[in-house]
Amino acid sequence: MVKVPAFGYVDEYWVADSDGMTSRSARAAASGPYRSTVPPAIAGWVPDIPADLSANVEEATAALSRFDEYAAKVLGTTSPTLGPMSSILLRTESASSSQIEDLTVGPRQLALAEIEQSTSANARTVVANVRAMEAALALADRLDADAILEMHRALLSGQRGWEDHAGRWRDQLVWIGTSAISPRGASHVAPQAPLVPPAMEALVGFVPRAAVLIRSGNITIEVTYTMSPSFSASDADVEKFTLPDDIEATMTMAGEDALALLESA
Repeated sequence: MVKVPAFGYVDEYWVADSDGMTSRSARAAASGPYRSTVPPAIAGWVPDIPADLSANVEEATAALSRFDEYAAKVLGTTSPTLGPMSSILLRTESASSSQIEDLTVGPRQLALAEIEQSTSANARTVVANVRAMEAALALADRLDADAILEMHRALLSGQRGWEDHAGRWRDQLVWIGTSAISPRGASHVAPQAPLVPPAMEALVGFVPRAAVLIRSGNITIEVTYTMSPSFSASDADVEKFTLPDDIEATMTMAGEDALALLESA
């Protein structure tokens, strides 16, 4: 099991606003102290990955790479077969995951929503999920704050009532619970809105840095790969920095080689 940094908490006080339907006594009960989460700083975090788990990840990554190479070799990157298959898989996944949220939609309404002719709110939501996944695939080589906001824009711009929030970090508190007017008693209260931008910057700061720990007995070897621009690199060059596709396998191999040298010494 990989141990991750724990969330912190901060004590806050909530004053419930009137929604026109909640009684005064209910609003009073909904007001009071609560705790919201504080995300950990992960920009410099190094995951401690057990050797067996690292090997499984490497094997799965290699299998996916072989599949991609096979599909490209047999069908070609511009094959008319791959296009429809990708489209079908995206829509199938979006429709299936939406069912978890009790959102169901028939093929006809989904097709109409694709051309903005559907009257079904569920269909528009599923299509928005497809658009978000398409944006994620298109921006996979540039995972920064702007790319995440673009995926967010694709997801929310197709959902009625949420258009004004699309492509923007949230500016209010959100929580998972049974009350719509108060976070008190919620099973999870998200970080306060001002914490979101720096937390996302910490996340994207962690992305272009890779590190693995190889352990055997009492010996632990850390292998770190960090993308560092040269003094002559322009801002545009820095924005294009991405980790090599085989970086994890390369780092794991280097760590295992170093471990073998130590054990034979």
